[in-house]
Amino acid sequence: MYTELDRLEFCSLLSYCPRDNSKEGLLAKNIMSWIKNDTMIKVKRTDFKEGRKVTVEREMLTSQYVAEELKRLVNEGSFSNFFQEGTILIPMPRATPIKRNQLWPSLQIAKAMESEGLGVVRPVLVRTEPILRSSLAPPSQRPKPLDHYKSMGINRMVDLDSQKVIFVDDIVTRGHTFMGAAWRLKKAFPNVEIRAFAAMQTISNKSEFNKYFYPAKGTINYRREIGDCIRRWNPVR
Repeated sequence: MYTELDRLEFCSLLSYCPRDNSKEGLLAKNIMSWIKNDTMIKVKRTDFKEGRKVTVEREMLTSQYVAEELKRLVNEGSFSNFFQEGTILIPMPRATPIKRNQLWPSLQIAKAMESEGLGVVRPVLVRTEPILRSSLAPPSQRPKPLDHYKSMGINRMVDLDSQKVIFVDDIVTRGHTFMGAAWRLKKAFPNVEIRAFAAMQTISNKSEFNKYFYPAKGTINYRREIGDCIRRWNPVR
């Protein structure tokens, strides 16, 4: 088993707090659901028509909204160290082996990111054994990084033709999926440079939640003595 890696850099675009039932908190929870289901949403955009600035409403999948907003931030320099030339986007596997025509949210997000020029999708990691979904489990029973590592494998039919890798997922809470996936990938490809992106981060402390659009970056740190991860982050100004 590969366990030498105990720290991952990550960035995220949105946030929600399970304990916040304010107007903004409820909106954030709705957006979290839209991300998980890749819902079609209406988004207001500024455009130019006949030389005048106008606001138009567009319909798009939530994955495309995430990718477009991320692209805007990258262009502004917010996450320039994450998304570089030659970046490979690896979607995180679902909790169970994928079935035909089953929605795979992280793949949808990764494909939308690819369409915005943020990398090339390579679904290298696969779930080989079903694992308990973190969202359905009490904190004490949520899968640990080692559980994710053991239940993942490498898709040898997919080429990993770059050393710069970004893991892509819909929601990050503790970062256990990212860490277990990193161990699995590092065991097969020791020289890869891994970072992670989540469309939305979970903020457990209600006092730290501000709004749903809350770009952030930080680190996921593995605690060997406990066998879990703790996530540290700061908002992107």
